[in-house]
Amino acid sequence: MFSGVSVGIITGLQVQKRSKKRVNVEIDGDFAFSLPLEEAAILKKGQSLTDDEVSALQARDAMARAIDAAGRLLSLRPRSVHEIKQYLARKEIPPMLMDDVIEHLTQMGYVDDRAFAAFWVQERSSNKPLSARALRFELRDKGIEKAIVDEVLADLDEIESAVQAATGYTHKLRGMTQAEAKQKLYAFLARRGFNSGVARDAMKQVFEVILQGEDADSFFAEPVSRFDVRDMTED
Repeated sequence: MFSGVSVGIITGLQVQKRSKKRVNVEIDGDFAFSLPLEEAAILKKGQSLTDDEVSALQARDAMARAIDAAGRLLSLRPRSVHEIKQYLARKEIPPMLMDDVIEHLTQMGYVDDRAFAAFWVQERSSNKPLSARALRFELRDKGIEKAIVDEVLADLDEIESAVQAATGYTHKLRGMTQAEAKQKLYAFLARRGFNSGVARDAMKQVFEVILQGEDADSFFAEPVSRFDVRDMTED
């Protein structure tokens, strides 16, 4: 069809049974396309539509659908630009439309890689403390630029993070021998990405707290009198 040439007359506007927020548009007695309820509100039966008008309506609908899809993803937790693009790609959203969606969401304040990176580090620190190296890998994997990663990790205290991680793991050490506890905790901290020096410093602090606790005598398999905190962090 040529631009501007009439393509037909709207003969039906029917709210979808599965989605009351969308309307099926019929042209010359046949289904042509569907639109969000608010977009369909500007249409009426008997209205003539040109090719350009149909294209514009469909483009707005495609944009609205893509924004809705991204919005559902963002409702679960903040996302990086890269994560949103990956999700939209799986929904078979064209690249040019993806860029328009990202621009819209950015302007509306829903997408910000720097804010996302800060959120991610804080979330990990609160629920799953990791080393700077592990966090750097996760953020880069989510498409965050190196400069932003460097910025959000600049003030990270790795020993504090390691102590927090180790503290949350200590309940699994109860009833073990000194050697078993040392091995288990050291391996756990290594899996979280902490290097040997940081792991040993954190272990020393954590074991000192355990040995000073009210249930120190019953925490480990050996009597407390046989423990030396220095031994806990030595090979």
